[in-house]
Amino acid sequence: MLRSAATASPVDDTLKSREELLAELRLLRQGRDGSEIAFSERTRMQRELIERVKELDCLYGITRLAQSRERPLPELLGGIAELICASWQFPEVACARVTIDGEQYATADFRRTRWRQAAPVKVQGERAGLVEVCYLAERPESHEGPFLLEERHLIDAVADLVGRIVGQRRAEEQMRTLSRELIMVQETSASASPASCTTT
Repeated sequence: MLRSAATASPVDDTLKSREELLAELRLLRQGRDGSEIAFSERTRMQRELIERVKELDCLYGITRLAQSRERPLPELLGGIAELICASWQFPEVACARVTIDGEQYATADFRRTRWRQAAPVKVQGERAGLVEVCYLAERPESHEGPFLLEERHLIDAVADLVGRIVGQRRAEEQMRTLSRELIMVQETSASASPASCTTT
């Protein structure tokens, strides 16, 4: 027995016209396309968010290293080079080097390649060195060779932070030197002038 179109179930397509079926198919395709676009956008946003988290981890890690006043500057700069590698889009092929006053602090696998990004380090307005990141293997083209625009901002921020850290360490060393010299002058003048302190 045939049922009327009004009582047919939603999946009973035998009673639908060709136009109705085509219209439903178009709606299904639009829904699928919309879902694929939304999924693709969500995936892209997740990748970008992961990259931003790595960048924040890098800056936070550098700040944390710098807070350890007992850590010698060479050890600190070597630690910064290691942190930089982990923060780039392709850490598995990244290597880094921090150069200050001709002294180099690099990851063990550092090699300068054609896939290179660099930023100058300035201490008190004077160029004192360089921060470099290289890829040891080719990667897809992006904003600056294989590097993201955000990585350009990050390497500039790292170079600025390194400059501030080195400047602060130098200022602290100068203060310690001046303090020692002042103590020596005071001790020398105190031991040389006990007779001049007596009153008649």
